[in-house]
Amino acid sequence: MAASGIHPKQVHELNSITEYFEPLMDFLGSLPQEERVILVGHSMGGAGISMAMEMFPNKVAVAAFVAAFMPGPDLSYVTLIQEWLHARRLDSNLDSKMVFDENSNSKPNGSVIFGPQFLASNFYQLSPPEDLILATSLIRPNRRFGDEERLREETRVSRDSYGSVAKVYIMSEQDKVIKPGLQLSMIQ
Repeated sequence: MAASGIHPKQVHELNSITEYFEPLMDFLGSLPQEERVILVGHSMGGAGISMAMEMFPNKVAVAAFVAAFMPGPDLSYVTLIQEWLHARRLDSNLDSKMVFDENSNSKPNGSVIFGPQFLASNFYQLSPPEDLILATSLIRPNRRFGDEERLREETRVSRDSYGSVAKVYIMSEQDKVIKPGLQLSMIQ
């Protein structure tokens, strides 16, 4: 995704979730018409594969959501984020840092950088120490998009496109970020 991994774009350059998922959409758009892929999304990646299914339903053989946000025609990504925030309201963000853009309007974008303690207790609690060390050396800020109306519009999916693609949801009962209760509610 843009501003992730080795992608050269910086997080403050992303103005929308569409820009964040642009590398995925470009890839799918470049595939030959007859080629189909299996998409796998984890966490926020569920929004990306949902958007891809909406844009390219004939190029997606199946979409696998792995402890991921799974919006649908009757359950928006924005609603899922609100439910997720409500479920996490008492959880500590420990050493994570949120930064808001300096030149923002009334609906500011921002970014969060997950700190080593937060990563250790929420993302890598079941992993060997060397995985956590590698993650802390590679972590980049994650974009938060503040304009809910725009976010709702950009992540909207339909029964005709998104709904025509086969979906699989893989639950993680020990996930501390998208907790099992929210995972179950999305499946239902």
